[in-house]
Amino acid sequence: MNNKKIIAGAIGGLWVTAFLTDVVQAQTCINPPSCDALGYKQKESECSGQHMLRCPLDMTAVFCGGTACSYTNLSKPVGCSLADNCENGGKTYYGDICFKCYEGYDLNSNGKCQQVCDYSATSTSHCSSYNSCVLESASGKQEYYYCNSCDSGYFQSGGSCYSCLNGNSCTGPVSASPYSEEECRDILHEEDVNVYSFSCGGKTYYYCREGADLPCLM
Repeated sequence: MNNKKIIAGAIGGLWVTAFLTDVVQAQTCINPPSCDALGYKQKESECSGQHMLRCPLDMTAVFCGGTACSYTNLSKPVGCSLADNCENGGKTYYGDICFKCYEGYDLNSNGKCQQVCDYSATSTSHCSSYNSCVLESASGKQEYYYCNSCDSGYFQSGGSCYSCLNGNSCTGPVSASPYSEEECRDILHEEDVNVYSFSCGGKTYYYCREGADLPCLM
Protein backbone atom coordinates (compact mmCIF):
# COMPACT_ATOMS: atom_id res chain seq x y z
CA MET A 1 0.00 0.00 0.00
CA ASN A 2 1.45 3.37 -0.92
CA ASN A 3 1.65 6.40 1.35
CA LYS A 4 -1.09 8.30 -0.45
CA LYS A 5 -3.64 5.59 0.30
CA ILE A 6 -2.57 5.40 3.96
CA ILE A 7 -2.89 9.18 4.37
CA ALA A 8 -6.30 9.24 2.61
CA GLY A 9 -7.60 6.44 4.81
CA ALA A 10 -6.41 8.20 7.96
CA ILE A 11 -8.07 11.46 6.95
CA GLY A 12 -11.34 9.66 6.13
CA GLY A 13 -11.29 7.91 9.50
CA LEU A 14 -10.78 11.20 11.34
CA TRP A 15 -13.71 12.75 9.42
CA VAL A 16 -16.10 9.86 10.33
CA THR A 17 -15.00 10.04 13.97
CA ALA A 18 -15.64 13.77 14.08
CA PHE A 19 -19.08 13.34 12.45
CA LEU A 20 -20.15 10.64 14.89
CA THR A 21 -18.95 12.76 17.80
CA ASP A 22 -21.16 15.66 16.64
CA VAL A 23 -24.18 13.35 16.33
CA VAL A 24 -23.69 11.99 19.84
CA GLN A 25 -23.35 15.48 21.22
CA ALA A 26 -26.52 16.61 19.40
CA GLN A 27 -28.51 13.80 21.07
CA THR A 28 -27.34 14.63 24.55
CA CYS A 29 -30.41 15.22 26.82
CA ILE A 30 -30.76 18.22 29.08
CA ASN A 31 -32.75 18.49 32.31
CA PRO A 32 -36.11 20.28 31.76
CA PRO A 33 -36.96 23.26 33.97
CA SER A 34 -38.87 22.51 37.16
CA CYS A 35 -42.58 23.27 37.62
CA ASP A 36 -41.56 25.94 40.11
CA ALA A 37 -39.29 27.56 37.52
CA LEU A 38 -42.17 27.54 35.04
CA GLY A 39 -44.40 29.37 37.48
CA TYR A 40 -46.47 26.46 38.84
CA LYS A 41 -45.87 27.32 42.48
CA GLN A 42 -49.25 26.66 44.08
CA LYS A 43 -51.31 23.71 45.28
CA GLU A 44 -54.88 22.99 44.23
CA SER A 45 -56.11 23.71 47.77
CA GLU A 46 -54.93 27.32 47.38
CA CYS A 47 -56.99 27.94 44.23
CA SER A 48 -60.61 27.52 45.31
CA GLY A 49 -62.87 29.43 42.94
CA GLN A 50 -60.03 30.66 40.70
CA HIS A 51 -58.88 29.75 37.22
CA MET A 52 -56.29 26.98 37.47
CA LEU A 53 -53.62 25.38 35.23
CA ARG A 54 -51.72 22.20 36.09
CA CYS A 55 -48.03 21.67 35.42
CA PRO A 56 -47.60 18.98 32.72
CA LEU A 57 -44.55 17.64 34.58
CA ASP A 58 -46.26 17.36 37.97
CA MET A 59 -50.05 17.38 38.13
CA THR A 60 -50.02 18.40 41.79
CA ALA A 61 -48.27 21.69 40.98
CA VAL A 62 -50.63 24.35 39.68
CA PHE A 63 -50.86 27.97 38.71
CA CYS A 64 -54.04 29.84 39.58
CA GLY A 65 -55.26 33.38 39.45
CA GLY A 66 -58.10 35.61 38.39
CA THR A 67 -61.16 36.62 40.34
CA ALA A 68 -62.56 34.04 42.73
CA CYS A 69 -66.05 32.72 41.99
CA SER A 70 -68.39 35.20 43.65
CA TYR A 71 -71.68 33.93 42.22
CA THR A 72 -74.09 32.24 44.61
CA ASN A 73 -76.95 31.07 42.36
CA LEU A 74 -77.00 27.33 41.70
CA SER A 75 -79.41 27.84 38.79
CA LYS A 76 -79.78 30.34 35.98
CA PRO A 77 -82.21 33.26 36.42
CA VAL A 78 -85.85 32.57 35.52
CA GLY A 79 -86.30 32.23 31.77
CA CYS A 80 -82.56 32.44 31.10
CA SER A 81 -80.86 29.95 28.81
CA LEU A 82 -77.35 31.49 28.86
CA ALA A 83 -75.66 33.25 31.77
CA ASP A 84 -72.12 33.75 33.00
CA ASN A 85 -70.94 31.04 35.39
CA CYS A 86 -68.01 29.84 37.44
CA GLU A 87 -67.10 26.73 39.42
CA ASN A 88 -66.28 26.43 43.08
CA GLY A 89 -65.99 23.29 45.15
CA GLY A 90 -67.18 21.10 42.29
CA LYS A 91 -70.41 23.11 41.80
CA THR A 92 -71.42 25.50 39.05
CA TYR A 93 -72.72 28.93 40.06
CA TYR A 94 -74.47 31.45 37.82
CA GLY A 95 -74.51 35.24 37.62
CA ASP A 96 -77.62 37.43 37.76
CA ILE A 97 -77.17 38.82 34.25
CA CYS A 98 -78.66 36.82 31.40
CA PHE A 99 -77.27 36.83 27.85
CA LYS A 100 -80.01 34.80 26.16
CA CYS A 101 -83.59 33.89 27.12
CA TYR A 102 -85.75 30.88 26.41
CA GLU A 103 -88.65 31.13 23.97
CA GLY A 104 -91.58 32.89 25.57
CA TYR A 105 -89.31 35.45 27.29
CA ASP A 106 -87.80 38.77 26.18
CA LEU A 107 -84.38 39.98 27.30
CA ASN A 108 -84.57 43.52 28.68
CA SER A 109 -81.83 46.13 28.92
CA ASN A 110 -81.01 45.06 32.49
CA GLY A 111 -80.12 41.52 31.47
CA LYS A 112 -83.34 40.07 32.87
CA CYS A 113 -85.79 37.76 31.09
CA GLN A 114 -89.39 38.96 31.09
CA GLN A 115 -92.10 36.40 30.41
CA VAL A 116 -94.20 37.39 27.39
CA CYS A 117 -96.07 34.12 27.02
CA ASP A 118 -98.58 34.48 29.86
CA TYR A 119 -101.33 32.10 28.76
CA SER A 120 -102.10 29.27 31.18
CA ALA A 121 -104.52 26.86 29.50
CA THR A 122 -102.96 23.69 28.09
CA SER A 123 -106.04 22.66 26.12
CA THR A 124 -108.33 24.24 23.52
CA SER A 125 -111.29 22.12 24.60
CA HIS A 126 -114.61 23.83 23.63
CA CYS A 127 -112.76 26.90 22.27
CA SER A 128 -114.17 28.23 19.03
CA SER A 129 -111.22 30.61 18.60
CA TYR A 130 -107.99 30.99 20.53
CA ASN A 131 -104.44 32.39 20.60
CA SER A 132 -101.37 30.40 21.57
CA CYS A 133 -97.76 30.88 22.65
CA VAL A 134 -94.82 28.67 23.57
CA LEU A 135 -93.04 28.79 26.90
CA GLU A 136 -89.63 27.13 26.99
CA SER A 137 -87.55 25.91 29.93
CA ALA A 138 -84.55 23.67 30.49
CA SER A 139 -86.87 20.65 30.39
CA GLY A 140 -88.41 21.49 27.02
CA LYS A 141 -91.23 23.48 25.40
CA GLN A 142 -94.92 23.75 26.33
CA GLU A 143 -97.63 25.38 24.24
CA TYR A 144 -100.29 27.38 26.09
CA TYR A 145 -103.63 28.71 24.87
CA TYR A 146 -106.09 31.53 25.47
CA CYS A 147 -109.67 31.03 24.34
CA ASN A 148 -111.19 34.13 22.80
CA SER A 149 -114.63 32.59 22.38
CA CYS A 150 -116.29 29.32 23.32
CA ASP A 151 -118.63 26.78 21.78
CA SER A 152 -122.35 27.07 22.40
CA GLY A 153 -123.22 26.12 25.96
CA TYR A 154 -119.85 27.21 27.38
CA PHE A 155 -118.55 30.45 28.82
CA GLN A 156 -115.05 31.92 28.80
CA SER A 157 -113.17 32.52 32.05
CA GLY A 158 -109.44 33.11 32.43
CA GLY A 159 -108.75 32.02 28.87
CA SER A 160 -110.53 28.66 29.20
CA CYS A 161 -114.05 27.48 28.39
CA TYR A 162 -116.41 26.06 31.02
CA SER A 163 -119.86 24.54 30.83
CA CYS A 164 -122.71 26.95 31.55
CA LEU A 165 -124.34 24.31 33.74
CA ASN A 166 -121.94 22.40 35.92
CA GLY A 167 -123.38 19.33 37.61
CA ASN A 168 -120.22 17.84 39.09
CA SER A 169 -119.88 19.62 42.40
CA CYS A 170 -122.54 22.31 42.57
CA THR A 171 -125.92 23.38 41.26
CA GLY A 172 -125.89 25.29 37.99
CA PRO A 173 -126.87 28.94 37.91
CA VAL A 174 -130.34 29.86 36.70
CA SER A 175 -131.42 32.02 33.79
CA ALA A 176 -134.39 33.51 35.60
CA SER A 177 -134.61 36.91 37.24
CA PRO A 178 -131.57 37.88 39.29
CA TYR A 179 -131.42 36.58 42.81
CA SER A 180 -131.99 39.23 45.41
CA GLU A 181 -129.52 39.69 48.24
CA GLU A 182 -132.12 38.32 50.64
CA GLU A 183 -132.55 35.20 48.53
CA CYS A 184 -128.78 34.73 48.41
CA ARG A 185 -128.58 35.00 52.20
CA ASP A 186 -131.19 32.28 52.50
CA ILE A 187 -129.32 30.08 50.04
CA LEU A 188 -125.85 30.60 51.48
CA HIS A 189 -126.78 31.27 55.11
CA GLU A 190 -124.46 34.26 55.15
CA GLU A 191 -124.97 37.89 56.09
CA ASP A 192 -122.75 39.50 53.46
CA VAL A 193 -123.44 38.25 49.94
CA ASN A 194 -123.32 39.54 46.38
CA VAL A 195 -125.29 38.78 43.27
CA TYR A 196 -123.18 37.84 40.23
CA SER A 197 -124.11 37.36 36.61
CA PHE A 198 -122.56 36.28 33.33
CA SER A 199 -123.73 35.83 29.76
CA CYS A 200 -123.54 32.53 27.95
CA GLY A 201 -125.17 31.35 24.73
CA GLY A 202 -127.24 34.51 24.48
CA LYS A 203 -128.62 34.16 28.03
CA THR A 204 -127.78 35.92 31.28
CA TYR A 205 -127.15 33.69 34.30
CA TYR A 206 -127.34 34.81 37.92
CA TYR A 207 -125.79 33.29 41.02
CA CYS A 208 -124.97 34.20 44.60
CA ARG A 209 -121.28 33.36 44.98
CA GLU A 210 -118.27 33.80 42.69
CA GLY A 211 -116.63 30.38 42.49
CA ALA A 212 -112.96 29.69 41.90
CA ASP A 213 -113.54 28.35 38.39
CA LEU A 214 -117.25 28.09 37.64
CA PRO A 215 -119.97 30.61 38.48
CA CYS A 216 -122.53 28.44 40.20
CA LEU A 217 -124.28 27.93 43.54
CA MET A 218 -122.28 25.97 46.12
